[in-house]
Amino acid sequence: SIDRSKRSNKKLERPKWKRKIQTKEVTMISFLSLVVLLPSIASSFTTSQIKHGSHSNSVLRSSFIAPRAKTFQKSQPSSLSRRRLVIVAGWGPDPIWDTATVVSTAEACTSCISLTLDVTQEQAEGYKIPGQYCQVKVAGDDDAKPAFLAIASPPITPKEGGSSAAQFEFLIKRTDNNAWITDAIEGDKLDVSQVLGGGFDMKGELDGFKYDFPTQNVIMFAAGSGIAPIRAAIESNQLGLGGKEGGRTARLYYGVRNPGEIAYVQR
Repeated sequence: SIDRSKRSNKKLERPKWKRKIQTKEVTMISFLSLVVLLPSIASSFTTSQIKHGSHSNSVLRSSFIAPRAKTFQKSQPSSLSRRRLVIVAGWGPDPIWDTATVVSTAEACTSCISLTLDVTQEQAEGYKIPGQYCQVKVAGDDDAKPAFLAIASPPITPKEGGSSAAQFEFLIKRTDNNAWITDAIEGDKLDVSQVLGGGFDMKGELDGFKYDFPTQNVIMFAAGSGIAPIRAAIESNQLGLGGKEGGRTARLYYGVRNPGEIAYVQR
């Protein structure tokens, strides 16, 4: 027979291995020094696809993301010890600095300025896909923290005979610690890196039959100064929009806190 009273008073003990579930410890290592260009995070960008019936809609979002991270998993000696997950994220190759000259600055809206820089032909040739970015810092200061800025102007089409003059335009939101660039005037010098990042893979995502049908409708999202790379994508003509012979349709959703913060109204 079973003494039920004793059994009810006795606590049921779980095996030791079930007593405690260890929580994963996550360490994020990001060598990130940035002056915020995009409201959420400075300015790579991602594309995703949404299928709707027989048509394919491409969603183009401006959300600057570090290059794909590498994940390492370390296990402790004990059989059921907690595991340590370490995510190491970087910003691609080390920057190669060249000195650029400020050509012009202008008020783009109540919260942002438009900055145009003269850059080298080599830098210009590295800019092929909208959504790519540069690092920019105080000229000659090796300890200065760079700003990560998406290029707002479209890629430059090489001209016959070549031209040594090339310019990049940036849209920069004013913050408490970036007066060194937002207050720059014509003739000032800044250090600019080579063009970095993969940009918007529009050819791979929109053309062909990757999603069973070429993309017909493009939906674009941006907030605040995040409109910069979206402007580059639109003005590059790489989206294949409109035209006399038809083309894709597009819709832009642009978020700002008030009408005065809408950049590129004249465009």
